[in-house]
Amino acid sequence: MRRPATAKAPAPANILTRAINVTAVNHGLMFTLQCKVKRLGRKAETQVLQTMNPRVTKNQRFVKRLGYAWAGLAHAVRAERSVRVHVVAFAAVSGALTLLRPSPVWWGLVALASSSVVSAEVFNTAVEQLADHLHPEVHPGIRIVKDCAAAAVLIAALGAIGVGVALTVHLVLAR
Repeated sequence: MRRPATAKAPAPANILTRAINVTAVNHGLMFTLQCKVKRLGRKAETQVLQTMNPRVTKNQRFVKRLGYAWAGLAHAVRAERSVRVHVVAFAAVSGALTLLRPSPVWWGLVALASSSVVSAEVFNTAVEQLADHLHPEVHPGIRIVKDCAAAAVLIAALGAIGVGVALTVHLVLAR
């Protein structure tokens, strides 16, 4: 037995019945949004009423994703003096390790500590950029977010200093 066909209610005249796909590229990420739009007056201006099924284009080639990572690091180095200071310190420590020739365990500890400081700085830069973009005026909540991100950098830097002190003590006692 067939069911009788039900009639759909007609869509309002000012709302398009089909969704449109909007593709935007922002900071290397491609966003595809499906939107319902409302026509404003006689002109072809539209207003987004609802976004449906937002999705970021995923599964890009590794080389392309690596390019995004390098672009982020390059931006952080250009934009933040503290990132430049930590990158230079990392290079200086690597040079000192080459001259002092500690055991491979120390190389690993220093590399891990130094990279955690640089990573924390890059995350701090990202959080600050995003917070400033979303809320440009001074706000106590944004200040707390920025302070917490800066505290993460401080904790990573103190850990790296601890590794440096331990390495120095080890080298002095070994001689």
